[in-house]
Amino acid sequence: MVAIIVGDVERRGCLMAKSAAELAGTDPEVAQRVNRVLTEAHALLTECVSEAQRAGELAAGHDPARLAGLVLVVLRGLETVGACGAPPSMIRDAAEQVLALPPRRRR
Repeated sequence: MVAIIVGDVERRGCLMAKSAAELAGTDPEVAQRVNRVLTEAHALLTECVSEAQRAGELAAGHDPARLAGLVLVVLRGLETVGACGAPPSMIRDAAEQVLALPPRRRR
């Protein structure tokens, strides 16, 4: 995902994010669609976190839905900051820091 954000040299950003920012506050249909997409993305990320916990790649005992929410918010934020022209190194560094946050199982 970081590679996609950094690779967006034309700074097009994300159509959903742009639509949400522009229209969701005033258009109920857009707000409903954005909410559906975010809910689906959150569910997929929650399953990924759960699978990582079952595989021992992430420490168990942390709420998968809450960790998935963190990942989703950070991804959306990285896209926004990237579209605004942040240096690729900043995007990569931020992503690496976030990945270091969840406790991992010691091997």
